[in-house]
Amino acid sequence: MILALCSSAPAKPATSARPVVGLIVLPAKGTDRATAREVRTALFAALRHDREVQLVDTAKRLSRQPAHLDVKEKRLLQEGVSALDARQPRRAMRLLTRALKAMRSHLQQVPKSALAETELHLAAAELAAHRRRQAARRLVALRVWRARALPKLRSRTPRGWEALLRLTQRIHAALSSGSLRVTSMPSGAATFVDGRRTGATPVVISNLTLGTHYVTVRLAGFRKVVLPARVGAREQTLAVSLRRAEEAHELLTMLGDMRPEIGRKQVLFPATLSELGLAQALLVLVEKRPAGLSLKGHLYDVDSGALRGSASAKTSRPPREPQLLALGIWRTTRLTKPPKPVARGPSFYKRWWFWALVGSAAATGVIVSLVATSSTDTVPTDSYRISW
Repeated sequence: MILALCSSAPAKPATSARPVVGLIVLPAKGTDRATAREVRTALFAALRHDREVQLVDTAKRLSRQPAHLDVKEKRLLQEGVSALDARQPRRAMRLLTRALKAMRSHLQQVPKSALAETELHLAAAELAAHRRRQAARRLVALRVWRARALPKLRSRTPRGWEALLRLTQRIHAALSSGSLRVTSMPSGAATFVDGRRTGATPVVISNLTLGTHYVTVRLAGFRKVVLPARVGAREQTLAVSLRRAEEAHELLTMLGDMRPEIGRKQVLFPATLSELGLAQALLVLVEKRPAGLSLKGHLYDVDSGALRGSASAKTSRPPREPQLLALGIWRTTRLTKPPKPVARGPSFYKRWWFWALVGSAAATGVIVSLVATSSTDTVPTDSYRISW
């Protein structure tokens, strides 16, 4: 809940283009990084749907690892599908097994849709090679972590495929559930199980179907980790050690050294921010207070280093109303203040001279048609719009 909010500098009007703004939250002296991460998460969640700008998490963008298949994996998958089409199931099994092994060696960079597609075609090849039990086990395992929808076969459908799909669906529905505890060092990392967000570490995820699931752990400034986790009848624990992304760490260190300069009318930013394609940077300093947290936000142009506006806010911890908190900082740094209502006189059809003219025209035999439309007498007080 916001207790106080003030603007220390006028802001420039927002433009029609959507500038790319980097959000950077820095802890002040005596404030731990966990608190800064908490504030960053709340601010980003509230501001990322703003239609005025394109907000990005700077540290996360630096540590981002785009998902893709390399040339070898694409070739193996395509050749395996072609072999299955050519009724060569054993050759298809060899090719798809090699592709699957290569993908599992770097799960953090492999799209899960490609992994599921490879598993599905390998099961089809096993069925075509008369290994029905092996194919059934593979399909059940695939349904455990891909329960929403299986991908479609791109190859020829082997005999008995539809019956096998129905059988594995019944087996999967009869499986019991268990729980998984995920911890990380450092803590506070976002956790995803099979693509579904489950909270921040340490976290216990319950009602998971027994079998192997894929757990993704992400934290700004650290490399993403994707690991398979086996869920059994007893609660399992997955401990993840996150490796720092050097580029993000160096940038945050440089920005931390700039703390005494943040708030000045002109600062010099590291070249890394421009290389990320950022037009502006929203720097938020977080400081612990006895009554909660004190935040100071400063919006800068990255290229020129010029200050566009500043704002301060006080909030309880944890921030219970992140949208209200973000709204206070964003309106005072990004948008103009609403103009005062402008009073207008009576509408033209309420004026005495209008009806005098109508009467004169009617007296002279001139037909006058009037289409009256309702209108407001004042300009709306809110001249800007913020969408979340």
